[in-house]
Amino acid sequence: MSPTSGSYVCFPPVEFSGSSPSNSRGDKQSAVEPRSRKWVALYALALLLPSALIWFPQRNHRIRDSTDISSSAITLKRGPCYGTCPSYDLTIHANGNVEYFGWRFVRTRGQQNAILSKEQVDQVWSLLDRVGLLSLEDRAFRWCFDTSSISVAFHSTQRSKTVSSDTWCTGPQSGVQAKFVEASAQIDKIVGTEKWVRCDGDCR
Repeated sequence: MSPTSGSYVCFPPVEFSGSSPSNSRGDKQSAVEPRSRKWVALYALALLLPSALIWFPQRNHRIRDSTDISSSAITLKRGPCYGTCPSYDLTIHANGNVEYFGWRFVRTRGQQNAILSKEQVDQVWSLLDRVGLLSLEDRAFRWCFDTSSISVAFHSTQRSKTVSSDTWCTGPQSGVQAKFVEASAQIDKIVGTEKWVRCDGDCR
């Protein structure tokens, strides 16, 4: 019919294959948000990874498992403090030879020598293996001002490792740092360094 006759012309509904512009923007935003969250999570992981490496040490390697144990040695060093803390070096070789050198505030200055039995050397290795010296990281250790330090270095033809710590600020008694300092004190007892170190009078 003609439109002028008063009738209406009906057109079939039109279907659109695409979504509306507003829906399209929403879809794009919803697609971008998971991607953004993914990158934020990866960035956070990258920041936390170094801390994880510090607090969770690697696989525990033992000194007694070294193939060149017969040629290895450890050097224990006690550093000075703001006071009269004894300062000396102590080197223990795998064959039992011991070299002491006193620096300050000790009874005996200079070099002294001693010999440990095989059983005593094994005790030293066991103490250091118990605290995981070869896998220990000291970057998270606590430190104070004007206090003495202790370091233990392992030397062999294949590898070397040095761990240092404060002797007073050691954290919880059950912590790794406190156990390391205690192991160092036990090594002193095995060697008997008191005869060279302990002062009854005025030591300089």
